Order: sequence, then C-alpha cells, then structure tokens
Amino acid sequence: MMCFEFGIFIHGIVYIISSFFYLKKESIKALLKGTNQWIKRAFIGISILWFIGRLSAFGMIFIRSKEVCPYKSEMYFLSVLLVIYIVFYFRIGIKIIGLKKIKYKDSILNKNEINDLYNIVVSYYEDKKPFLESDFSLQFLSKKLGYPVKQVSQAINSKSQLNFKSFTNNYRLKESKRLLLENNNEELSISEIYYAVGFNSKSTFNTLFKKEHGITPSQFRKIHT
Repeated sequence: MMCFEFGIFIHGIVYIISSFFYLKKESIKALLKGTNQWIKRAFIGISILWFIGRLSAFGMIFIRSKEVCPYKSEMYFLSVLLVIYIVFYFRIGIKIIGLKKIKYKDSILNKNEINDLYNIVVSYYEDKKPFLESDFSLQFLSKKLGYPVKQVSQAINSKSQLNFKSFTNNYRLKESKRLLLENNNEELSISEIYYAVGFNSKSTFNTLFKKEHGITPSQFRKIHT
C-alpha cells in the first residue's frame, strides 16, 4: 500500500510541475492578464491543498487506518483541477473570440470576399514577388492592392492561419530553397541568397530555414550538391 501511495504522490508531483511550466510558457497569457492571475492563484491553492492531502494520507497509512482509501484524495484533487480547467478554458475562449471581434470589427468582408482577396494576395506574391524587398510591409501591400490594411490582414490570417510576417517569410524560404537548388555549385553564397530573398539577418534566415526543413541552408546545399 505504501509503495502504491508513493507512486500516486510522484504522479501528482510530475503533474503539478508539468502544469506549472505549461502555464508559464502559455503564449496568450499576455493578452489575458486577468485570467492569468486568476489561474495562477487557483493553481497555487490547489497544489497546496494537494500536498496537505498527500501528507494526511501518508500519516493515516503510517497509523494503519482501515478507513483511508489511497484513491480518495487523488480523486478530490483531479476533480477540482477538472473544474478549474473547464472554467479556464471557457474564459480563454470568450476572451479570444472577443479579441478577434475587436480586431476585425471594422472589416466588412464576408467569407467569399475573404477568399477573393486572399487569392489576389497570393497572385501578387507569386507574380511580383514583393517579399524579395527587405522593407516590404503590410502597409505597402495594402496600398498596392487597394484594400485597407485590416482587410488584407484578415484575409491572410483567415486563410493561411499565419500573420503577415510569417506568411511573407514562408515565401522567402521557398525562394531561398529554389536558389539553393539552382546554385548548388555555390555560384551564390548563403549570405547572398538570404539577402536576395529579403532577409536582413543570417541568423534569422538559418533559424527559420531549419525550423521549416529540419536542417540549415548549408546542410541543405551539401545534400543536394
């Protein structure tokens, strides 16, 4: 029984530590300061209660009480956590929906218009390749296409699930891959290639390229030489 109770204790510790790091790294916590403070206090509170419950369970086992069930305190702990997570989930969902409504409240694009505008953006990227300029911006794209910035941003976000910067960098990475394959005899250096496709920083280029392809541009070039 003691070994089983100790196993439950270790499981709980791992669960609490994992939850702590998850909450710490949560990318939307900056947008949800109120919710973040609330869940932090709830997390600390339930962790303290859990430790008290564990210590009580250990104490009762040592005095060999037949009334102690090793599952009981664990079930209380998990039940309370479940309630907290459900409330947390709905509070996050409501805030995110609210933020999206605020972000695009001035947009009058319907679904079909979003599709049409996105196709226009893609065609412009593929035909004109404006992303090759390092100072290419959302404002510049909006002006060239003749649409408000918010509408262009909404079309890109809605269809690609990416923001303007990530969407543009994806095109730059595709172009860099093409140049690496076409210049596998090193007619162009890595520095010349990343500059040619619109990146200002070699480290940024290497990081994004490796994230996309799993290897650095230099390694990619060696494999395809």
